[in-house]
Amino acid sequence: MRCRCEGTVVSWRSRSAAAARRGPRTQRGTVITAIAKATRATLAAAGCAALIAAGITGCDTVQQLSAAQKVQSAFRKLTEGRALAGELSLDAGPDQLRSFAKLTGEELDQQDAETLSRLSLAFSVTADKPLKDVPAPASGTGGAFGLNGDSGVDLDYAMRSKGGDTMVELRQVDGRLYARADVQALARLSGEDPGDLGAMEDELPPELKVFRQALEGRWLAVDARVLKKFGDRMQHDAGATPGAAPSLDAGAQRRLMDALKSVLAEDVSFEEKGQQDGAQRIVVSAPARTLVRDLQKAVQPLTGSIPALRNGLSGAGTEQIPDRTVSAELRIKDGAITSLSLDLAQLQAKAGWGDHLPLKLSFSRQAAPVQAPSGATVLTQQDLDQISRLMSGELGAPGGPAGSDAGSFSPDDSGLPDQV
Repeated sequence: MRCRCEGTVVSWRSRSAAAARRGPRTQRGTVITAIAKATRATLAAAGCAALIAAGITGCDTVQQLSAAQKVQSAFRKLTEGRALAGELSLDAGPDQLRSFAKLTGEELDQQDAETLSRLSLAFSVTADKPLKDVPAPASGTGGAFGLNGDSGVDLDYAMRSKGGDTMVELRQVDGRLYARADVQALARLSGEDPGDLGAMEDELPPELKVFRQALEGRWLAVDARVLKKFGDRMQHDAGATPGAAPSLDAGAQRRLMDALKSVLAEDVSFEEKGQQDGAQRIVVSAPARTLVRDLQKAVQPLTGSIPALRNGLSGAGTEQIPDRTVSAELRIKDGAITSLSLDLAQLQAKAGWGDHLPLKLSFSRQAAPVQAPSGATVLTQQDLDQISRLMSGELGAPGGPAGSDAGSFSPDDSGLPDQV
């Protein structure tokens, strides 16, 4: 947790001493990165399952057709109400995490493994209309359920320990955005010394009192219009033209969806596995490397009309994808998806049959109303301006005296939000 802004008043004079106290760094960061990549694959698996279920024309048996139809209907039912909650967590103990770390070529000590095994990511969303009727903003604005300042959609995202302690939490209530973090807990999780934060806090200039409050774990709030204006200013300073992110026209969206459905219908299979704990089990399977290569080939002709696809089309990384069939299990209860589970070890080329690291994404159609936290400090345009100047090296540096109003925003700036 270091400030790396050269030329600013935050010079970190105690950095060397802190590093000496800390000693050899653990490898948990590498393991977390591996888990994060695999987690993204799990979320992609959920999306693919819903998409392929909507394009079931490629199913070649009555049984598979029926299973795909059930998945399609179960995903659709999640958005028929006005509320949805979910949780993403590892369904594994410390020993399984340490074994997974070895697959990535790293070591994870027992304490770190216990910490990681207790983490979970939770979300809840409530809206003033059925979720299926919530309009999706333009591309790049945070998505239909993103933190985009929509006053008709309230959200809560949190990273918690299974013991109940919250490390990071983001909320959107009535179009205002809120955030808080247990910075010391995050420092320990990332392998840093929480004591370093004291040096950072001591060296913060008075103009950045909101940074101090953030380090203390207090709630901060920002109006979406203020954030929009700040984002436009940052784009302008970077030489870009502020404005809405580009969106796909209807024809491009249709061609992309048709290409994806065609590949998924060919490569992905569905199989019903009976009942367990009152829920129906359906296994979704695909040959991992073949699926990725086929998707790359399918969307290659569309890069002209969808430039954003170009960044993800390099075939160089496909050799790192295991050449094996990977599977995820969906559970359906009362007609709706209740969970998706994926064994992350499947995505590691070195994994054997005895290696397992289950990741579970659970859903509930019940969610408590998201409340605005009390006592939150509201960030002003001047606060954001000061932060920007600090990060650019202006604040406290020669030629950029603290308190200067150069480049600041006027108090009445306004606008609608793009994203957080």
